[in-house]
Order: sequence, then structure tokens, then C-alpha cells
Amino acid sequence: MGSRPIGRLGLRAAHGVLAGAMLSSCALLTYFYAWPMYGRDGVVASLSAAAVCWAGAGLAMTASTLMREPERALALTAVGMALRMGLPLVAVMVVMLPGGPLAQAGFVICILAYYLVALVVETWLTVKLVSMRWRAEAH
Repeated sequence: MGSRPIGRLGLRAAHGVLAGAMLSSCALLTYFYAWPMYGRDGVVASLSAAAVCWAGAGLAMTASTLMREPERALALTAVGMALRMGLPLVAVMVVMLPGGPLAQAGFVICILAYYLVALVVETWLTVKLVSMRWRAEAH
């Protein structure tokens, strides 16, 4: 019995926690900001922004657990940042450059809010997952 099954279960649980945090923040931001300010377009912008930030954070967390060796800490940080920041930045450029209803419905504000939530939750979960793997491999 190695550390691999424990790590897989831990990664799945971490993805569940991340999804729950993103869904909770999405419900709050949509209800209190997007819907009252922009109506249906605001809801679409909020849901789209949450999905983009959730995907970036999930990919960064998965990459971090795959590159778990302490010698790769710098690479882990760079890959995590590229995935976590890259998807939202590309999404903002794709939405804002041509304009349109999402651009007018607070998409950038939603991206910023969800990015902060995803950053905090994903970083906390990644630290927990990586330290769990290091401890399991040390024994």
C-alpha cells in the first residue's frame, strides 16, 4: 500500500473543496452583484468568469501535485502561476478586445473576484496536498 491511492483521493477531495468554494462565491457574487447590476448578461458573465478561474486553479493544483519533488519547487511555482493566471488573462483579452455583452456586464470585475478566491483556496489546498505527499513518501 503506497502513497499513490492516498494522493489520488486527496487530489479528488481537493478538487471538490475548490469547486465548492467557487460555487459558493459564484452564488454570492451573482446574487449580490451580477444579477442586480446587469441582469441576465451579468449572470452569464459571472458564471463564465467563475468557470475560467476554477479551471485555471484546478489545473494549477493538479500540476503542483504531479511535480511534487522539492527540487522542482521553482518549476512548480512557475507552472502553477502560468496556469492559474494564464487562463483568466486570456479570457479577459478574448472578452474585452471585441467588446460585447460580457464585456459590458462586469466580466473583468467577476474575474478579479473569483481569481482571488481561487488563489487563496488553491494555494492552501496545494500546500496541504504537497506536504501530505512529502510526508507519505518520507515514511
